[in-house]
Amino acid sequence: MSPQEGGRGPYYANQRKEVFLEATLHGPDRHLRLFVDTCVASPDPQDFTTVKYDLIRQGCIKDNTYVTLHSHGNTAKFKFDAFSFLSSYDVVYLQCKVAVCQAGDPSSRCSQGCVGQSQRSVGPVGATEERAEHFQMVGPLEIQRGTSRSKRFV
Repeated sequence: MSPQEGGRGPYYANQRKEVFLEATLHGPDRHLRLFVDTCVASPDPQDFTTVKYDLIRQGCIKDNTYVTLHSHGNTAKFKFDAFSFLSSYDVVYLQCKVAVCQAGDPSSRCSQGCVGQSQRSVGPVGATEERAEHFQMVGPLEIQRGTSRSKRFV
């Protein structure tokens, strides 16, 4: 599913199965790169802080089933298991923050990889990067405990 499809669910996933996501940057500039900075699951589409599960936070993988998949610069692909947090709720929403950077720029957010809160740049580069970070919500994602052939699975 692409970032433009956010909120167009519901999407369905079988419990204990892999969920695949892809963000794609559509545009003429082939020198831009996408980087998944943060991706959080929550049962509430309005609140991604109170009850949440971090898949990836500031480029650091928090869920041991999260895998970054091979992709081109204008796409970011990853997968994770429909894990116990998801199975605790009938419906879950994902909110991801994706950075858009110049390819080959060693000072860009995309090149920094996993960073802690205290390591983020607070100077002019940080201000520039902040404008290049975009949030996108995907959902609802419904976890199926049985099988159903009439539903669209992700």
